[in-house]
Amino acid sequence: MPNDDLLRNFDAAISGMGLDDLRDISGTLAHTAGGFTRPPARPELRRRARQRRVVYRVHLSLDDSAPSIWRRLDVRSDLTLEALHLAIQAAFGWTNSHLYRFSIGGQPFDWTSQVFLCPFDMEDGEFDDVGAPAAADVRLDETLRDPGDELHYIYDYGDAWDVTLRLEEVLPAPTEERVPLAALVTGEQAAPPENSGGGWALENMAEVVADPTLFPAEEIHEALRAPYFVLRELGVDPGLIALIGRIYHAPVGHDLMDRLLQMLDEPIHISEAATAEMFAVTARPI
Repeated sequence: MPNDDLLRNFDAAISGMGLDDLRDISGTLAHTAGGFTRPPARPELRRRARQRRVVYRVHLSLDDSAPSIWRRLDVRSDLTLEALHLAIQAAFGWTNSHLYRFSIGGQPFDWTSQVFLCPFDMEDGEFDDVGAPAAADVRLDETLRDPGDELHYIYDYGDAWDVTLRLEEVLPAPTEERVPLAALVTGEQAAPPENSGGGWALENMAEVVADPTLFPAEEIHEALRAPYFVLRELGVDPGLIALIGRIYHAPVGHDLMDRLLQMLDEPIHISEAATAEMFAVTARPI
């Protein structure tokens, strides 16, 4: 009988346990009788945002990589975790094609941590994280405050690229110029490409990239100057940026984006005479 086999396996499993272990198991069984208990509520570890913008120098390391695959970025303290996600994508050469989440106080799927979710997990996620904040609604300085603080990030739940972000320095933000959302300082090693297999890829980097020692600094610099980052720095509404992002890959998208950036960086000044002429034209009766 299946139940008899289960009891024999259970007896074998507990035969060598001490009294304390048996008490722990009995307590667990008592709490889970009739079904699994609901996991405890996640802790509230989010901090108050800084009153003034600063620049965070952050060390990003791909967990379990040997030799270590890492990047160092200067990022604005007031950027959202959603924007930080895109900066991480740029830094590691990924394509924003999978789910992600952030956490503080532990790893992103630990029940002892507070998590911050991507849009899909907010709406249709398979995990029991009801009520967790959206990454788009949380600022970086609500998660990292002092040097040594850590923020955890996972990208692609299948390959499970885990990145640990450690705050190294808090730097003053320049006041006389536009502050980039994120800027590359330095780094080492090539990053594994999308859909290359998670831990297997880290152990066999020579099979998935041409040169594992190549650190693509210029490519990262260019990726961090993509239209999304420039528009955010210029203060364009995030909703408009999202709309532009959808248009960007259309046939006219690149040209439209170039024109918009030029207009924002170099505003067009219309003379008083030209303005008067335009109003005169619109004022004429039809």
